[in-house]
Amino acid sequence: MILSKLGSSKEFVLQVLISRDVNRIDVAFVGTVYNNAPFIETSLRSIFRVIKNLPEINFEFVIVDSFSADGTYENLLRLFNEFRKLGNLKRAVIIRFSCTRGVGRRLAVSISRARYIIPIDLDTLYDDYLLSRVISEAIMMNLDKCIVFANPGLHIMCPKDIIMSVGNYRDLNYGEDIELLARIFSIYSNKALSLPIRLAYDLRVVDSGVMKDRERRYSGSLFKHVVRKMRNMVDRYLAYGYDLEKLVREHYLLYKNNIFALVVNVLMHLFVIIPLSKTRGIRSKLRIPLSNYLYVDLMTYLLMIDPALFGISIDKVIDYFKDFSSTKEFKYISRFYSNINSISYNNKYVWKV
Repeated sequence: MILSKLGSSKEFVLQVLISRDVNRIDVAFVGTVYNNAPFIETSLRSIFRVIKNLPEINFEFVIVDSFSADGTYENLLRLFNEFRKLGNLKRAVIIRFSCTRGVGRRLAVSISRARYIIPIDLDTLYDDYLLSRVISEAIMMNLDKCIVFANPGLHIMCPKDIIMSVGNYRDLNYGEDIELLARIFSIYSNKALSLPIRLAYDLRVVDSGVMKDRERRYSGSLFKHVVRKMRNMVDRYLAYGYDLEKLVREHYLLYKNNIFALVVNVLMHLFVIIPLSKTRGIRSKLRIPLSNYLYVDLMTYLLMIDPALFGISIDKVIDYFKDFSSTKEFKYISRFYSNINSISYNNKYVWKV
């Protein structure tokens, strides 16, 4: 059923590297990867440390590799062979399939057998102490809610049944995490909570001090790179749930210091991005006055809980959300949600007031 939805014209290879008989798998790390050789070992080792820290919890990996050609795939095989000795690593699956990030994640989630899903980026270094704490406490509480971590990007630890019930990931190559989370917040706000802590570090920044263009590794020629960038702009428009009114309004109110860039951006969307987006067959059904991007920011803020419940101190909360009520984003959001309450902090607790 899963494969029929993906289409039969593409090459599809599934390899089960580790498979142990077990009645229960607690947590699945799922992700997509392509030509990520410089970072994949550092990233995976940080996750293997989490597995080693929690011997009583059963884990699995489901990784979709879009036919990497730089040694990424070979590194995956080597690392899983090295860490197969971890007795609580019950299953490891690598799928070789050329697809968007959204399709890859959808496939990995569907194939997973775990109760909880943690999507991972394999160019990211994870804080194994914090991640171990959260996983351990969530399982001890038998938590039936989706936990959102706000930085960098968006990471979640979410029951698989919640992800599946909102429709899983969509066929997007940009913003697929934001689009999914907007649906989860909209449908299951009572089954979500936020821990806005720095759970991970982007290795592209750690490695060089600046953000590298992660998209360049996907395309050899400049022309192919530009085409991919354009496709990502279309996917960004769709993932953020924009229409022209939201696009103009948010870009003006948030970035009006550069009118020239705003005009160019709006014209590009009006004559290129929006017409192309209509061919993709993806529409946001959320009836909210904000883009999905700002809606997720808002809900991440409103659903924050005391991190001490997970044994995490308040100083781990990232500054952006600690001072969110003073940001330009919050001031803009307040135009549409005038009854928003602020969240106050002291040295130990986060309170909703």
